[in-house]
Parts: sequence; structure tokens; C-alpha cells
Amino acid sequence: MRLFSLVLLSACAYAATPSQILPQQPIRFEPHIGSSAPDGIEWSARGLGYSLAFTANATKFKLGDQTLALRLLGADPKAPFEATSPYSVPTQYFTAAYRGPVQSYRRLRRRQVYPGVDVVFYGTGQNLEYDFEIAAGADPSRIRLRFDGADHLRMTPNGDLLAALGSQTVTQHLPVVYQTAKDGKRTAVHAEYQIESNRDVTLRLDRYDPSTPLIIDPVISFAALLPGSKSSVGVAITHDAHGYIYLAGNTSASDFVGTANAFNGVNRGTQNIWMMKIDPAPPAAIG
Repeated sequence: MRLFSLVLLSACAYAATPSQILPQQPIRFEPHIGSSAPDGIEWSARGLGYSLAFTANATKFKLGDQTLALRLLGADPKAPFEATSPYSVPTQYFTAAYRGPVQSYRRLRRRQVYPGVDVVFYGTGQNLEYDFEIAAGADPSRIRLRFDGADHLRMTPNGDLLAALGSQTVTQHLPVVYQTAKDGKRTAVHAEYQIESNRDVTLRLDRYDPSTPLIIDPVISFAALLPGSKSSVGVAITHDAHGYIYLAGNTSASDFVGTANAFNGVNRGTQNIWMMKIDPAPPAAIG
């Protein structure tokens, strides 16, 4: 089984092409529009190949037809959202439910999810970051994560947390944890994820100064798998003027991924070539 990640796009030797620009665009956080929020959605956002929905009880990631809900166990469901760093140009919508502008933002903060703990979401189209900002004297051990919808969770040798979601993978990288002194000097704090027997995820921190604020900064990245029980190789990648991405390669797998409208959806020989067109636009918001 071969891993296909959008990280590969940034390695293409093109100047200012859509496939390079799109992964670098900041995520746009927007308040829910319309008279009623589906499933309690208060805010939403879109990245490269995924969308996000923020509710009182979870942050939901939608990748294709799969949904992963990140829950902060024991968090205050009434903790308010607060957007900062507005974009100078709003998003324009023209839908059956709403027609008009919606102000979008670069960062979305949720205050006091735990006593003395804020969580701040931001990132690029390819990666989502969220910081736990822990005030002096607050208890970071209250942070407890649950990944509802994941087929399974596992740790990598370098300490990253992987959540399998059908044919896709969500990676929560080992967090950067630090404290900043009054003189601006940062002190790193070693941290590790721990997967409990019930699949809840906690953080183990080395010794730190509880009288100084603490920042815990995980990064979430997204990837998709090209399934196949045998070897599958990508040999070429390009794009067109509209930003669509084209891949080509060969496979000897009889169960290689196929679509209903493929020219030939079945591997009829020992070796077949494949071509794939990818729409880099994010899917519709979760509703």
C-alpha cells in the first residue's frame, strides 16, 4: 500500500503554480451562516482536501466521505469562540440558503475550555495547528483527547499519533511544548502522547515551571492512501491552469483504487498504467 500525501506537491519545480500556492494559503475560519446551524455547527473552515466544523462538543474533520471528531473530554461545552485576525476581503456566498459576504478570519480561539486553558486554531490549507495556551498555575493534565470515528490509533516511532480513517490518515504530530520567559527566551519542554486502554489520548510532560504560562502546539496533517495489495508507483505529476492535479504511474495490484467512470476499472494484466485527476478544491462544508 502506497502513501500519497499532498506534501509531494510542494516538491514540483514550478514557479508560482496553483499546486504550490494552494497548500500555503491560510485556513479561513467563518461563522455559520443561515438561520439554524446543522448539528450545532458554530464555525467552519476549509483546507486543501478537507473541511472543518466546530461545535460545542467537537471539532469535526471531513475528508471525502469520512468524518473524524476530535473531542476535548471534560471541556466546558459553553466555552465561547472568538475569531481574530480578519481577512481584508470577505468570502462571497451565492447559495440557496444565503447570498452575500461572510467575514473570515485567520485564527479561531476558544476561551477557557478547561480552567486557565484556551485553545487556538490556525494553519495553512495543508496543515491545521491548534495551540493549548495554559495560564500560570493551570493544570495541563486535564487535557484529554478522543478521536471519534477513527478505525484505529497508533503511535509512530518518533512519537506522532496516527488515526486511520478508511483509506485516509490523519497525523497529529508530536507537539512542540515551550515556556517563554519575561526576557523572551523560550525553554522547551519534552512531551509525549499516551494512548489509554479506552483509546483516549493524554499528554505526558517533563518537568516545567508551573508559575510561567505554557504553550502546547500540535500540528495535524492529512494524507490519503492509494490502496493496493501489490506494488503501485507514481512516476509523473503535473497540473493545469485551473489547479487540477494529474498523476500517472503503474500498478500490479488487482485491487488498485478505481472509480465508477474509469476507462478500465479492473486490472486485467500483470502490470497496468494508471492516470488520476485530483480536484484540489476542498469538499463542501459538513452539514
